Amino acid sequence: MPKVLHLIHSFNQGGIENWLISMLRQIPRYKWEMDFCCKGKDIGPLAAIAQALGARLFHCPLNFTHFGFAQSLKNILVDGQYQVLHNHSETYSGFPVWLAQQLGIPVITSFHNTHFAPQTSLTRLPMLRGLRSIYGI
Repeated sequence: MPKVLHLIHSFNQGGIENWLISMLRQIPRYKWEMDFCCKGKDIGPLAAIAQALGARLFHCPLNFTHFGFAQSLKNILVDGQYQVLHNHSETYSGFPVWLAQQLGIPVITSFHNTHFAPQTSLTRLPMLRGLRSIYGI
């Protein structure tokens, strides 16, 4: 059975989150195993629904140094024996892609929009905001 780890910000009330939950409802776990790693400050209000549908959820908060995030994501990918990382992280997709590739795990990266709201005080700086907007072009 293929195992896919979806990397998302959190299970908020958004379109991709609801789509992922609908996929959990439609795809039997014996055919595909879909689990989730949330990099935001929390796992979000819809996380309980995903867990009730059999998905494992990991909270791997992204911090300024990235060291904890990198080690946690690496451990999740290796210990869970995931065969694919589906990255929904948009502007922060490069680092997780690189990490998964170092482990020999194929990656799918999906951009669900081209407007990237600043998530930290650092990404609110005008120069970084400009770089982030170029990323989505």
